[in-house]
Amino acid sequence: MVGSMKKVVVVIAFFVLLASTFYYLQNLGSSTGDKTLRVYTYSSFTSEYGPAGDIKKLFKEQTGYDIEFISSDSALVMLEKFSRDKNKVDVFIGLDQFSIKKAKESVEWTSVQKSKDSNYFNVFYQESSSFVPYNWSPMTFIYKDSSLSSINNWQALVDSKVTYSVPDPRTSSPGNIYLYWLYSTFKDRFVIASHSLKPLSQWASSWTTAYGMFTNGNVQLGFSYLSSLAYHWNNNEMNYKALSFPSGHPIHVEYVGVPKNCNHCKIALQFVKFLRSKPAQTALMNKNYMFPVLKSAMKDTVFEKLPKLNLLPSGNMDSFINERNEIIDVWKKIHRNN
Repeated sequence: MVGSMKKVVVVIAFFVLLASTFYYLQNLGSSTGDKTLRVYTYSSFTSEYGPAGDIKKLFKEQTGYDIEFISSDSALVMLEKFSRDKNKVDVFIGLDQFSIKKAKESVEWTSVQKSKDSNYFNVFYQESSSFVPYNWSPMTFIYKDSSLSSINNWQALVDSKVTYSVPDPRTSSPGNIYLYWLYSTFKDRFVIASHSLKPLSQWASSWTTAYGMFTNGNVQLGFSYLSSLAYHWNNNEMNYKALSFPSGHPIHVEYVGVPKNCNHCKIALQFVKFLRSKPAQTALMNKNYMFPVLKSAMKDTVFEKLPKLNLLPSGNMDSFINERNEIIDVWKKIHRNN
């Protein structure tokens, strides 16, 4: 009997040791000096002129943690890359209204505590507990020629016969937002409106290319962020202005999220909070040229001087996202030779 009891004790001790070893190895990164967050984001965020460098420096000063940024062309490419990544990822930066549905379907996310606070803008569509907005901007047409300032609705735009550039909705979030603007405004007249606008619109593979067509003078208007004016005005290009449609403008919102299968989960959640702090919001505003979500970050900056635009209600967003593939098919047929 004593011999049997000894065997049982030995077996129990072996499994306790095995479990302890497994726990130690699982937490080795956070206990032996591996103080690096792996953060997925988009390429312009990590570019020479993007905010990644400032964000990395500020976060390390605050927490001692370094950041390894892994960049992709878009949020959808990010999610595809993540599905093949054998290493754990701590944070996603740059999800938006159009990629969140795919994100929910393909990744499990950590719930992030947040509450509505009057110090922050709360005009955003996405109310999920897993995704937190960190910057945003209304979208509109930007112009340089003062004679175009009287265009204040879609019919006036058609009548003006001016040309404008738009990014391809298959490869660009701003392109999706343009289609959503038409869809939300015209609803069952979407196809008719698209045909009416076809002679005026010129399409490009990315926002950068499309906006470059406008700044280089190839077209008279560029579909872009209202916050693009902040960049121009900071460079004394005061002739750049934004069209205002009283019927309402769409917005582009960027979100941050933490996958459940994170490595440094506690620090990742701390990073989400940090991204909405004044130092980080200021860095994002000055390098990403988007509106901060923290209102006080705009004080005494060019962003305070930008025009206020009426915003579209978000009620049509779900139906647009659900019908997006069919809407893009219609768009392709209309613009096949464009």
